[in-house]
Amino acid sequence: MKNNFLDIKGVDFIIGGKTKVKNASFAIENEGETLCILGPSGIGKTTIIH
Repeated sequence: MKNNFLDIKGVDFIIGGKTKVKNASFAIENEGETLCILGPSGIGKTTIIH
């Protein structure tokens, strides 16, 4: 099993009692890699970054 530099699994973002992002998961395998979050407007990209 390989260890990732950063591994985020199953995170929920709840703001003001409302779920804004549910079950977010991503991994960065090596230090220095770039992660790109793509998707339509309003799906929580900025919320994940914050």
